[in-house]
Amino acid sequence: MSKTVITAGIDLGTALTRVVVLAWNKDSSQPEILSSVSVPTKGMRHGYIINPIDATASIQKAVSIAEKESGIKIHKATLSMGGTSLSSETGLGSAIISKPDGEVTAFDIKTALENAEENIDLKNRRIIYNAPIAWKLDGKEVPGKPEGMHGIKLEVKVMYITCLTQHFDDLLTVVADAGIEIIDVVPSSIA
Repeated sequence: MSKTVITAGIDLGTALTRVVVLAWNKDSSQPEILSSVSVPTKGMRHGYIINPIDATASIQKAVSIAEKESGIKIHKATLSMGGTSLSSETGLGSAIISKPDGEVTAFDIKTALENAEENIDLKNRRIIYNAPIAWKLDGKEVPGKPEGMHGIKLEVKVMYITCLTQHFDDLLTVVADAGIEIIDVVPSSIA
């Protein structure tokens, strides 16, 4: 049975550090869990790193056990981020349709999303996830994505999940110190 690893995930929590390793089996359309490990976390309090050396050791221990169980060396992983520093913001953005015939393009969608991000006040915060909540074309609600529709002005309402920049940087540092490259950071509520 041949397996191809698709990802590893790490969740550094206040009480537990969790690591999961997934693989695709050629005979199945669903991923297979090769390893799922939980070890006690040290160096954390209320979701914040208070001792980077202990937090790094917790990650290394969980990764080591997951590697032994799965038989796979973990070099890269997706990081789940939680804690009290997570917050949500909403932003509003708009764009004037760029094509002369008024057709909404991927460029127009990108421009509206960038405008929404510019309109939120981050103050020591970093965006780790965003999702469009609602689209309007010429003031009328659009179900789904507006690409390919025709109009003059595109508007979007976006939900952003943010975290404190310092908390984000501290988490990335301890994971990097554990020898793991971060592929992506996902809010724990989404993960």
